[in-house]
Amino acid sequence: YGSDFCDLRFPDNTPPAVRSPLSPPYRSVGDTELATGYVRNRNLLSFEEGLVYMTTLPRIEDQSAGVYGIIDDEVRRKIAHLDIKGIHATCEKLPRKELRTICMEGILTGFNNGITPEKKFDRMNEFCALYTVGSASRHACFGGIRGRLLAQNTYEEIAAQCASITRPADAAACTGDL
Repeated sequence: YGSDFCDLRFPDNTPPAVRSPLSPPYRSVGDTELATGYVRNRNLLSFEEGLVYMTTLPRIEDQSAGVYGIIDDEVRRKIAHLDIKGIHATCEKLPRKELRTICMEGILTGFNNGITPEKKFDRMNEFCALYTVGSASRHACFGGIRGRLLAQNTYEEIAAQCASITRPADAAACTGDL
C-alpha cells in the first residue's frame, strides 16, 4: 500500500486512533495487526519497546492481542538465530500473569508457523524446558505443544514426540488427553 496509505490510515501517528472504532470481536484482531503491522513494520518501536507499549493499552484484552502479535512476529523474524533464553526472559518480565501466558503462547505459535516441521517439536520442547520444573507455566507450555502439533500431525506422531521428553510430568502434559 505504501506510505501514503499508512499516513491516511494513521493520521495522528497514534496507534489507539485505529483501535477505538473497532468493536468486539474485531478489536483483538485489530490490536494483533496493529502490533505487527504498525508498530513493527513502520519501525516506530523496537521489539522490546513495542512489547512494553502494548502493556499500556487500557484493556487486558487489547494488551494480550498486542503482546501475542508482537512476540509471534519476533519469533518468526528471528527464527534462524532466535535466542530462546532471551525471549523467554523477556516474556517473564511482563507485568501480568495473563500477559506472560499469552507471550508463551505467541512464542509457541511462532515456532509452529515459522520453522520447518521436523524442527518444531525440538524448539518448542527446548523453550518449555526453561520454565521451572513443576510450575503451572511449564505444564501449560508443554500442553501447548500438543495443541500446535495437532494441525499437522497424527495422534500417534504427537504421542511419539511427547514420549521422547525426558521428564515424565512434561511428557504427560504434552500428551494430554490424546
